[in-house]
Amino acid sequence: MQVWGNTDSGRVRVNNEDAWLAETSLRVAAVADGMGGEACGEVASALTLQALCDALRSAETDLRDAARRANVLVRQQAQQRSLCSGMGSTLVAASWKGEHVDIVNVGDSRAYLFREGRLTQLTYDQTVGNELRHAMGWSEEEFEKFPQRHVLTAAIGAASDVVVRSTQIDLEPGDLLLLCSDGLYNPIGDSGIVEVLNSSASVDGAIRSLIAAANAAGGPDNITVVVMQFSGT
Repeated sequence: MQVWGNTDSGRVRVNNEDAWLAETSLRVAAVADGMGGEACGEVASALTLQALCDALRSAETDLRDAARRANVLVRQQAQQRSLCSGMGSTLVAASWKGEHVDIVNVGDSRAYLFREGRLTQLTYDQTVGNELRHAMGWSEEEFEKFPQRHVLTAAIGAASDVVVRSTQIDLEPGDLLLLCSDGLYNPIGDSGIVEVLNSSASVDGAIRSLIAAANAAGGPDNITVVVMQFSGT
């Protein structure tokens, strides 16, 4: 597995509250999108990824449990730092062993599979709009009209317990696994991601082009992209 990543503040936000990691010694990659104001979003995303790695260094900890431990740490820090009360972070993380990949997510940062020119979302957005869409069978048009559709229903550090969504996938040679914050997919959509990936000659070039496309579409939020390429066992 080879892993590339990059992040950009976008065209609107002063601070970049996103963070990413590619820790090949632990066979894990992740993206976190912090929130909290006054730089506490940056604290939350950094703490989330730090706690995730610290937990995974324990041989008895899996990715889902590591996310729960990150939730405890971020919540503790939010309670101890008065200026950071209410801070939290999304998380999407992938760990691999050979072709098998475990994926977890909290909030609306996403994991996608790009295989043979097609993009498939692997994660479930924990947002008010997505929960209502599934519960009420909304069309895409109804979803887009709902003003609170992007409000999170879960975040690392937001509550004492956290719902960690998980999925698994077996990769095939040539597959790309893309992790990103909502600053990528909200401005350009899945179709924009596909267009860039299909037209890019290299993975690192694709990441640069994805960030450029999100900025060209207004860059309303921080943009973070991690791409994992599986070449085979």
